Formats: sequence, C-alpha cells, structure tokens
Amino acid sequence: MQTATRPATVTPPPRPRDHALARMRRAIGRTRARWWAEDAGCPAWQGMFWTLALLILLGGTAHKLGAFDWYTDHPLQLADGTTLRLPNSYASIDHPFHIAKERATVDALKAWRFPAWFSDHQGGFPAEFYPTGGDLLVAFAYLLTLELIPLAVVHKLVVIGVFFLPALAYWAIARREKLPLSVAVLAAVLHLFVRGNWLAGGSREIIDFGLWPDVLASYLPLFLILWGGDWLRHGDRRGLALAVAVAMLAVYTNPRSTMGLAAAALALGLVAFADLLRRGPHPTVGDGAPSAQSARRFARLLRWPPLTLLGRSALLTALIGMLSAALLLPLRDNQSLYQFTIYFRFETIGQVWSDLEHGNGIGFIESVLPQLIALAGVGIVVGLLRRGFYTRVFALLLPLSYLLITLVGWTWQALPVFAQLEGQRLMPLLRPATIFLAALGAHETLRLGTRLFRLRGGTMLTGAATVIVAAILLLHPQIPIDEGQRGLPLRQTTNSPAFTAIARSAALLGAMAGPGDKPMILGNNMISWHDSFWIPALTGRDVFHNDWLWFWRTTDYGYQELLQDEFGALDAPFLARHGLTLVLIDAARGDLLDLANNRPYLDRLDAGTPGGYALYRVASPPGPPNGYVIPESGTVTDLAVTPERLTARISADLPGNVRVIINDFPRWRAWIDGQPVAIGRTADGYMTLPLPAGESTIELRYTTSQANWAGRGLVATGVTLLLCIVGGPALGRRWRRRS
Repeated sequence: MQTATRPATVTPPPRPRDHALARMRRAIGRTRARWWAEDAGCPAWQGMFWTLALLILLGGTAHKLGAFDWYTDHPLQLADGTTLRLPNSYASIDHPFHIAKERATVDALKAWRFPAWFSDHQGGFPAEFYPTGGDLLVAFAYLLTLELIPLAVVHKLVVIGVFFLPALAYWAIARREKLPLSVAVLAAVLHLFVRGNWLAGGSREIIDFGLWPDVLASYLPLFLILWGGDWLRHGDRRGLALAVAVAMLAVYTNPRSTMGLAAAALALGLVAFADLLRRGPHPTVGDGAPSAQSARRFARLLRWPPLTLLGRSALLTALIGMLSAALLLPLRDNQSLYQFTIYFRFETIGQVWSDLEHGNGIGFIESVLPQLIALAGVGIVVGLLRRGFYTRVFALLLPLSYLLITLVGWTWQALPVFAQLEGQRLMPLLRPATIFLAALGAHETLRLGTRLFRLRGGTMLTGAATVIVAAILLLHPQIPIDEGQRGLPLRQTTNSPAFTAIARSAALLGAMAGPGDKPMILGNNMISWHDSFWIPALTGRDVFHNDWLWFWRTTDYGYQELLQDEFGALDAPFLARHGLTLVLIDAARGDLLDLANNRPYLDRLDAGTPGGYALYRVASPPGPPNGYVIPESGTVTDLAVTPERLTARISADLPGNVRVIINDFPRWRAWIDGQPVAIGRTADGYMTLPLPAGESTIELRYTTSQANWAGRGLVATGVTLLLCIVGGPALGRRWRRRS
C-alpha cells in the first residue's frame, strides 16, 4: 500500500521593507489618479454642450470681424455709367500689400507656375525673400470659389480662419487629453479677446497690423504637437504626414517659424522619452554589438523603444527638412543679398521679459496680460502633476520657447544665421502655449473647491464660471484692464468713400496705361499706412511706391525703407532712371500737386477726387520711353513683359548698352538674337546689356539655379519617401491578397 506524500512547504522569501519615500510616491499617485478620474468619465452631453458653445463663439466672432460682410456701402460709378461693387476687406497697414502679392500669386497659378519672381514692387524681388505659403492659401481658396468671391474678401476670410486656428487646436488637444472641453473654450475666449501688442500673435498683429503670415507660422506648431505626438507615441503614419505638412506650410509661410517648430519638436521628443523612462526597464537587446549572423538580435535592437523613438524623431525632422529645402536652400544661397530692415533688438536680457524702457512694449510681459503669465505658471504645475502627454508638452514648450527667444534674439543675434532675425518678431511663439496653460491653470484653480468637497457637477459649474468670468473681464467696458489689451480688434476696412476714390484712380490707371507703362505713387494714409498697394491689388500692374521697402537691395534712396526726397522723385532724371512713365499723387498732397503742375514734362490726365490720386503722364523725353527697356540710342519697337520673362525688339542707331529696369539678381539670364550675353549691373541695381547697332531682339529669363534644383530634388525625394511610408503597408497588404 502506497501512502501519499505531502509536498514540502515552500516558504516565500521575505518581502523587502518598503521605503517610506516610495510609499509616499504611490500615495500621491493614487490621489492624483482619483483627482482627475472625473475628467475621463465626463458625460457625453457636456462635451456636446462645450463643442456647441465653441462653434457659437467662433461664429459670433466671425460675424463681428466682418466675415459675412463682403461689399462696401460705397459703389464705384464708372465713366460709362456702370456701377461696380467694391469688396469690403481689411485695409490697415500690411493688408493691401498682401492682397497685391496674393493677386500676383493667383496670376502665376493661372499661368500654371508657382511664383518665383514678384515683379511688383520696386523693380521686383525673388519669392524666397517674401515666401509665398500664406499667399498660396489665399490663391487656392480664391480659385476654389471659381473667382466668384472677390480676392480681397477671400483674403479677409482666410485671415479670420487663421485667427481661429488656435481655438480649434485647443479643442482637439483637450479631447485627446480627456480634459473638460470647457478648458478649450476658455482658452479660445482668452485667445480671441486678449489682443496683445503688435508683435504678439493676437488680433492686433493679425488684423490691425495685417502681419498674418507671421501669425499663421506661429500657430502651426500647435498642430505639429497634435499630429507629431501621434507619430512619436504610436507610429501613426497619417499623423506623420499631417505633421510634416503643417511644418512645411509654416516654413514656406515664414522661415522664422523654424524656431517655433524646433521648440515644439524638442518638447514632444523629451516628453515622449520621459514616458519611456517612466515605464521602467526595457528588455535587453543582448550582449555585444549586433552582427550579420545575429539577425534576431538585430531585429530586437530595432524594436527597442528608445531607439524606435529616436528613429521616428529623426525621420520626422528629416522629412520636414527635405520638403522645406526648396525655400531654405535658395534663401541660404542668396542670404548676403537680402538686407532686412531691423527695427528692434534686445539689448539686455531683461528686455526679453519687458521692453517698456525703450517704449516698444514688445517684451513677453507686454505680449499678453501679466495675469495670464501668472496663470500659465499655475498651468505648468497642473500639467506636470496631471501627467497628461499634451499638458506636459505645453508645460515644457513655454520655457523652451522663452529660452530660444532669449538665445536667438539676444545672445546669438550677431551670428550670421540669426543676423536677419529680430528677436521681438519671435514673440508670437510664446502666445499659444501661454494661453493654453493659463486656461488650464484658471480652470483647475476654480475647480479646487469642488474637488475637495466632491460636489456633483462641479466640473460643469467650474467651466461655466471660468468662461463667463473671462468673457466679462475681457469684454465689459468697465473692467479696469487696459482696453487696448482686450476685446475685439479695432478694424479698418475698405468700407469708406476713400477706398472708392482709390478704386476710381485704379480704374483710370488701368484704362489709360499701356503694357509698357510703369507708375509711381506718391502719398498715402487715406485709409491706412500702405494705401498705395491697393493700386497693384486692384489693377495687377507693377508699381513703384514712395513708402515701405523702397528697395529690398542694399541700394538705398532714403532712410531705411522710406523715400525721403519726394520732391526730388518728380525730377526728370529720377523718373527716367527708374523707368517711371506715370505718376499718381495723393489728392490731399497740395505741395506735391503744385510741383507736378509746374513741371512741363508732366501732363495731368486726371485731377483725382478726395481720398484718391491725381494721375500724370511723363513726357518722353525727358522721361523714359517705357518702364522696362531703355536703350542708349534707338527705339523699342516691341515689348512683352511677364514677371519672369522680358522680350524686346530694339532698333539701335549705334552700338551701345540697353538698361533693363528690373532688379539685378543672380538667377536672371540674357540672350541677344538667341546668343547668351553677360548681364552687367548698373550703379542703382538694375541690369544692363551690350546692344549692337541695327535690329536686335533681347530676351531675359528668370532661371533655376543649382540651389533651386537641389531643393526641388530634396522635395521630390521627401515626397516619395513620405508616400512610401504612408501608403507602403496598405499597398503591401493588397499585393499579398492578390498573390
């Protein structure tokens, strides 16, 4: 008989004594998890309520900003008796310049080319010196409307849409983070109604001053964070494609945005890497270096999470760089030719925080309300405690951006790569993170009481209270916050008789000018600072101006970018030197009008109306025969000009030179009777060609340089690589099914 044997009792090893610090950390972790557990379980109706509230807020703001008001109350009566409705658009500061540039971009797209040379204004400039990312957005939107909506109105609608981008990004990030959507609505209220200064990225900069491409480029890193996080954390290929696309748009809109993109990418990478470290030790990859015989070990190494994260970060950076190369390489290649007017510099590190001592008011504390900066500090603490991915990214992004602005705008401003930057123009990079963190800090501070007492519905009540209080503080006229720092923008629009007078002058110019004419405009400020840009915006003609960027070249005709000697500009030598065949003078400038009326070579075609321009034709001689080609002897018998090509037929009595009134640039090439010739440079920056006696044909073309070809090759490589990464797995699966 067999007896059962009892198995030996195995005594478990003694459990090591828990360290007090570890127990405290776990207790804090459990408290933190319970504290924010309510956010993940918010009722669906609350999300729907706040989404609807956000849509109503954006719709009401769009209405106030004139999104649905497309035409002015002052139509133009043409000479033939017809009435022309004029577009009601933004008219302040830079808006006319951008609308004129957008019109030139539309003309280029309709000719099936991307703009490479803008012939307006001041003799022309290469597209990379004033990049076209924002212009292409407006141009594509205009063409999608089948040109049924005026371009100036499309410009206004796009600007309003860009202004709303942070609100949409906050909503998307709050949903990803499982934050109460009231935080996103609160952030939207702060963004819409905290105006900031003119270089802060708010409504004052984008609408009052018209610097909307700079603002767009500072908002797009928000979407790099949104979609780049999907790629870095989960390997989402669609997130990779979207992140690369928005980063590329930011660079092509304003190369300065590379600073904001770098800060956003660094914050993303650091937070993602910190998540890997927090998960604990990872499986080892084996002893020694991988070799060809250790395929399994090598594959395991490639799947090692830190190495995977590093590879994804490198791929994201490489794709952004390749797809941006078509702009960055030509810009770097011709950097010595571009002299940007530097208005401000940080002279001390303290001016990065506050620049009031110089009267500029464009330090960080003046960029947004000081109260928001304090609340953003609370938001940083909340973001770190909450341990949500995106809140930690923002908590890191704000100090990183501030450090970057300090280094680039103050410490390294003398380095060649940063010499053309103004540190103050990087300030918009701080606004999106500051506002999001301030909204988070304000919301959590108010919700503290409801959490401590576990009040039911406390999150909803807190959200409603913070949004209402913020709206009152920013919109009520009796609140003791400076009215210039809050509320809706003080819009200047074309809905005025002055714009009708300008449009009348533009219509007369279009009717009386020939294809070879080039006008100069003297006088401004009928509506705003750069009114003269309405003439090319309405007519599409190349124009010279007495105001704003007289020449982008080092050749200078006045202090900084302004033409100082307006009276000398009416002298015959000046008009002849710059190929000016027509002159428009502000009807309110009696001093210039008196001078023009006493010049025998200026024939007045129209006296103008109040708010418009008087129009004069320059007699030839002493003026130039046309606005582009001036031979030393002989006549121009035929002339055809497009922004990137000029062809002229010249009958010369004697051999000599011919001046071409287009700014000299390395990419221009010239031919005479089909034979290439060298281009000379005049003292005032134009081009000159040797001209034989008799009949000859000259041709100038704006060509593609080696840097351009290299940039295009990198773009093509990047697009191919991105398509393979995004579409490759799906094509592979389809191929396997067919096999």
